Amino acid sequence: MPVIIRDINWEETDANLVLHIPMKGAKANKLDVLSSDQYLKVSFPPFFYEVFLYDLIDDDKSRIVVQNGFVEITLTKQISRKWNQLSHVQSDDKEIMKNLREEALNQNALKQKQRTEAKSSLLNTNKREAVREQMKLDEAERDRIDTIKKNERDKISEEMKQFEENQKIQRQLAIQNHIKSNETQLHEKIEEKEKEKTIFEENPSTNSLAESKINAPLRETGRIAVNFTSRIFPTPLRESQADAEEQ
Repeated sequence: MPVIIRDINWEETDANLVLHIPMKGAKANKLDVLSSDQYLKVSFPPFFYEVFLYDLIDDDKSRIVVQNGFVEITLTKQISRKWNQLSHVQSDDKEIMKNLREEALNQNALKQKQRTEAKSSLLNTNKREAVREQMKLDEAERDRIDTIKKNERDKISEEMKQFEENQKIQRQLAIQNHIKSNETQLHEKIEEKEKEKTIFEENPSTNSLAESKINAPLRETGRIAVNFTSRIFPTPLRESQADAEEQ
C-alpha cells in the first residue's frame, strides 16, 4: 500500500524553489519523478510525495540531486517572485487537482514522446553523419589508391620511355659501329689491293710467271682401251638378281 511522505522541507528565493524529501532508506535506482508546469510527484515504492504547486515553473530547468538520504529538487519559477506557500490555493478541490494531475501526465507523455523522437532524430543524424564520414574516408582511400596507381603508371611509362631511348641510342651506336667496321674493312681491302698492285709492278717476273701459267699449252687428248674379264658364278643366273650380279 502506498505511503504518503509528509515530512519534507522546502525553501525559496525569488527565482527558485528547493524541496528536500527524505528517501526513507530507499535506493536511488528506485526513484521516479514526474513533473509538469504546476505538478510534482516523487515516488520510491512504497513511499511517494506529490504536490500541486502554487504557481507555474519551468519544468525543463528542474534539477534533481540525491545525496545524504535526501532527494533535493530545484525548481525554476516562470515568474521571479516569492510565493510564501508551496501548494496550490485550490489544492483541496479534488476535481481541479484531478485535472492538474491528468494534465501533468499528458505533458509528461508528450515530453517523453518528444525526447524519444529527438533521440531517434539525433541517432539518425549521427548515422547519416557517420555514413557521410565513412563515404569521405572511402573516397579519400580511393583517391589515395588512384594516386598510387597513377604514380606507378607514370613511373613505368617513364622507365619504358627511357628504355626506348636507350635502345634507340644502342641501335644508332650499333649502326655507326657497323658502318665504321665496313669502312675499315673496305679501306683494308683497298690497301691490300694497292699493295698487290705495287708488288706486281715492282716484280715483273711474277707477272711473267702468271702469264706463262695462263699461256701454257694443253695436253693432247687420247683414248685408252680397257678389256673386262668375264665373271663366272657358281649358281645359275637369276633374273631377279641380274643387276646385282653385274655390279
